[in-house]
Amino acid sequence: EMDLTDRTALPIGAFTPEGALIGCARLVFPLGHEVRYVSLIKDLVVEQGSAVLLENLKYPERLIHPFDLLEAFKGFWEYYARLVRQGIRKAEVSRVIVAPEQRNHGLGEVLVDSLVSVAGQHRLQVLFLACHRRHLGFYQRCGFCALAGLECERFAGVNAPAIAMACELVARQRQTLH
Repeated sequence: EMDLTDRTALPIGAFTPEGALIGCARLVFPLGHEVRYVSLIKDLVVEQGSAVLLENLKYPERLIHPFDLLEAFKGFWEYYARLVRQGIRKAEVSRVIVAPEQRNHGLGEVLVDSLVSVAGQHRLQVLFLACHRRHLGFYQRCGFCALAGLECERFAGVNAPAIAMACELVARQRQTLH
């Protein structure tokens, strides 16, 4: 899977000693914060000869906001606009995936905690994400809270109940963000 947000995403991975990928996650920064290896990604896509992947990596003619996965949540725009108006540095946690045979051993928490650490190095103040409702407990253990009223029945092309969540990394004069 590849899309526009890969231009501004910092991916991380967990590997076995043999080099097999067993978990991954990414931190997606707002538009305008392209990662320095975008040209490498483009070169790899061109080398693969996939017109679809190359098209997915392009900027669309019209953007509503930079975090397209959260368009499924009525009210996200208002939440996001409030963060922008308050000058809050933010990013999205996404594509947290752990291989089935590696689940329930804490690897997912390590991946999310690693992204939180990276976010702190970038002086981000809020991380947000969208996930299937069944993952609520997992993300709560990682320090995220459900955003009130931001739920939907269909998310990322899957008919599954989903929620939006946020983690406040730096309290800014104790402002309530959710």
